[in-house]
Amino acid sequence: MHRYTDENRLQMVLDLDDRDRLAGIRALAALTTVGLGAVAWVIVLQQMSGMDSMHAGPAERS
Repeated sequence: MHRYTDENRLQMVLDLDDRDRLAGIRALAALTTVGLGAVAWVIVLQQMSGMDSMHAGPAERS
């Protein structure tokens, strides 16, 4: 049994024997890549909305 907990405290349990070990590693790599991609998009969207509000702020005041 291999127990894996990510940064969001989601827990996955993989039963890895010799023939499934690579499949499990590939699954973890794919999930990690997807997770990092999602985090990157959230950061980009937050920065974009922050820049929009910065540009809109002075224009609304004048």
